[in-house]
Amino acid sequence: MSRASALGAFTFEAESAWGETTTTFTNRVAVLDTIDPSSLTHDKMPAARTVQYLQDYTHPVRGIMGGSFRTRLWLPGHGSTTAGAITVEELETLLGYVFGNVTSTGSGTTATAGATATVVPTAAASGLTAGGIVFVGSLNDSGGNAQAAVVGTHAASSLTLLTALPAAPANGAVVASSFCIYPTETAASATVPSIRALLMTANQQYACHGCYPQSVTLEGLSPGEVPQITIEWGVSWWEPLAATFPTATTVDTHNPAPSAAGSFFIQNRGTTTRQTYDVRELKVTINLNTLAKRGPGGSNQFQAVTGAVRGGVG
Repeated sequence: MSRASALGAFTFEAESAWGETTTTFTNRVAVLDTIDPSSLTHDKMPAARTVQYLQDYTHPVRGIMGGSFRTRLWLPGHGSTTAGAITVEELETLLGYVFGNVTSTGSGTTATAGATATVVPTAAASGLTAGGIVFVGSLNDSGGNAQAAVVGTHAASSLTLLTALPAAPANGAVVASSFCIYPTETAASATVPSIRALLMTANQQYACHGCYPQSVTLEGLSPGEVPQITIEWGVSWWEPLAATFPTATTVDTHNPAPSAAGSFFIQNRGTTTRQTYDVRELKVTINLNTLAKRGPGGSNQFQAVTGAVRGGVG
């Protein structure tokens, strides 16, 4: 008897080799919408043999497996305080595979006396990474105002920022860290890592191997909207799996916040002066330009895709 199709779960794991046959899945993220495996494919072609009778039939030739599936997720940020040491969460890990990198800015700290809008003495001697993002103070504190700033250097208990805060933070103001998720820039790091994913419904489960991001859509970035991301995944091969449902794998269900009370900072490179704009609508397009590579050596007899690279601007 068919069960409720709205019930489902999405789990994943990084692969150590593209399309490997392993079927363990230890990470789970809270996806939106119904789990939909209907775009998984297993090609076939007519055998086209000549037959003697009108109703003769010969089985088709089985071709390669492939297809795709889609995941839509809220973007809730880290989901918990980043005022101290932080550990990467499952959603951040997944988005790191999609875009190329996920890097911690380091352990958060607090400001000490004598700060300016661009130089903040800190309780920690060092630990915040150049190029990372911090959030300083709290909303309406007449100082950092909980706004984001980019780390220039952090050494000798002094944090130098590449982007000025609204005002100098007070003694004791929180300097919260973050995880930065960003594309790969160097050709040497253009190889796309693969994951395996388990698409679970109350009726059937499908293990998808050699999964790679094909495209992303970012929505809900304009003021008043709620941020979310949709990822289209390519699949190298797949198999039905008799996994236990419901899964016992834990999942974070952090709710997102609306795009509000922040700031939109644009300035010339090398200029720290704070320059913000009123933005009524914001859209961001990131062209992954993922190029699937076909070749021999797959783990499954119906697998043709054996890798993928980021093609750069195309």
